Amino acid sequence: MEIAWQWREIEKALESAPVVRAALGAPATEAELDQWAGAIGQPLPDQLRELYQGHNGTPRDVRDSSRFSFVGNWYPIPISYAIEKYVWLGWLTEAYGIPRVIPFAEDISGCYLAISSDTGRREVLDCFNDGPPHHGFHDVEALMAETVVGLRGWHPEERADFPDGGLHWVSRLWDEDDD
Repeated sequence: MEIAWQWREIEKALESAPVVRAALGAPATEAELDQWAGAIGQPLPDQLRELYQGHNGTPRDVRDSSRFSFVGNWYPIPISYAIEKYVWLGWLTEAYGIPRVIPFAEDISGCYLAISSDTGRREVLDCFNDGPPHHGFHDVEALMAETVVGLRGWHPEERADFPDGGLHWVSRLWDEDDD
């Protein structure tokens, strides 16, 4: 239920950015969630099920700043694309001898946030195209919580910026370097 609450907080924070708010996908249907579980060959992890019961990603054909993104400019992907990327990322996990990963967000460079298909793990992994996945966030709830904090202006490392009604995350570290 924590993720559902965080979605409501994100929606409230985006009232001042109606273009971004409107770009959030509708909640995933049970049929879509079941299709995803079938594609990965196991029950969908609870944290992804709850995440997608809130919103089924954001459209990929929309200009990036008009799309919703989690803190750090991670764009939640629709289930249909998550299934496609699950298959594609299989080579990465095979190459490093680790359990398969289930992607749910992407950045503009082609990296993905994913969770392990190992049902005992909740950690969110940052998956590059040319190296082993590494720790990104403690879990999906932590990613959502950091996003809420960032949208409220309290995140120590990331600042939400709303250029032209869109959403872009700016590193506070880069801001300090530019001063």
